[in-house]
Amino acid sequence: MKGIEWSEDLSVGVYILDADHKLLIRLINQFNEAVASGQDHAKVAKILAGLYEYTDFHFIREETLMSACGFPAVEAHRQVHVKLCKRMKEIRDTYAKSPTAELAGETRTFLNEWLTKHIMGHDQKYAASMEGKELEIALAHGPLVHHTSVVESAEATDVY
Repeated sequence: MKGIEWSEDLSVGVYILDADHKLLIRLINQFNEAVASGQDHAKVAKILAGLYEYTDFHFIREETLMSACGFPAVEAHRQVHVKLCKRMKEIRDTYAKSPTAELAGETRTFLNEWLTKHIMGHDQKYAASMEGKELEIALAHGPLVHHTSVVESAEATDVY
């Protein structure tokens, strides 16, 4: 299965959020490759756990920046994030308990659609509110800089 490819159409114009989206794409592609190549369930479960953890952190970062930039629909966007995180947690937990080929296939379909649809459908809506607000973004992002993500740490050591 062909993976998701980053394109400038997915850019929201904020470097750190685009970097998050690129990392999420890499994780989804790693999941796809692991399933397609028949890797053991423990490896696939680890990728899903990392994907859930990073998705949760990304949503926190994104919501923080939306609020700082005065995006008026931040609460509605947050509710979309809550639903997506809940679904990701269900997938992670279900796969960890009973990994099946059927679940892996359903998960592949979900993951390959949700990120690009979410970025193109929801995230693009906040892009204009962040334009030219580098100072607000930097100030809001400062407290988040010290967050250590398992995925970001693993990225440096190529664990996933």
